[in-house]
Amino acid sequence: MEYSKHEMSKDFHVYSKIVKDELEVIIQATSSSYVAIGWRPIDSTASCSNFPTETGATSGVPEPEATIAAQPETTAAAAAEPASTAVVEPEATTAAPVAETTANLHAMDCTDIIIGSARGKQSRVGDYYTRDRSSPRSDAFYGGGKNSLTAAIGQEVNGVTTILFRRKLRATEKQDHDIVVGKMHVIWSKGQETNSKLPDYYRKDELKYHGGGGAQRGWREINFRDTVSSAGTIYGVTTMVAMTASVTLCLLNTVL
Repeated sequence: MEYSKHEMSKDFHVYSKIVKDELEVIIQATSSSYVAIGWRPIDSTASCSNFPTETGATSGVPEPEATIAAQPETTAAAAAEPASTAVVEPEATTAAPVAETTANLHAMDCTDIIIGSARGKQSRVGDYYTRDRSSPRSDAFYGGGKNSLTAAIGQEVNGVTTILFRRKLRATEKQDHDIVVGKMHVIWSKGQETNSKLPDYYRKDELKYHGGGGAQRGWREINFRDTVSSAGTIYGVTTMVAMTASVTLCLLNTVL
């Protein structure tokens, strides 16, 4: 089966296909930092934010807004990671209860996220979750979840990072979402490059604030279960074929 191509931006492409009871995804982006993709059901309501608080688990605290006007001192930069500067959508003006609407959901809210980075042929790929705009945390952080990836591998060649992973279509814990039939809300992001905006703040492959604007992050609606609507060439296709063939042999060997 061919991959469906989803162009998130001019230099961030996602390829997906269904393999039996699993979703296989390839992320390919012009980046020497991390790359990430996340999703949630398109009909999610604000009540999804009740997890993990309803379990008593500690949730992440939204980090302070980033500002680029002033250059922070090196010591301060290492102490905290600024959060997304995306503008929160205004509250709905209808009388409908907040928990019954999607108007108050930020793009990041309640998302099941896969984050990967690579240096050469060495890679790290992990299963994360966030209930809000705070930095995603591993599933284990939220009430003892597990890494739900069945396979993962990655590489970085000439400034292009490619991450391949698989996971089951059916989720078995609250930190994960089913890959449903129909459109899903899908977010993507990649890290800032070293010295991109704030000197001495960004380090290669470090999971830190990805910056503002359409070049570093975004969202769209995707039907992962749809038939191929747009196929495309994957950079380094020979290597990627080898990566795909070896997926069953690298079951979480290179996964955090």
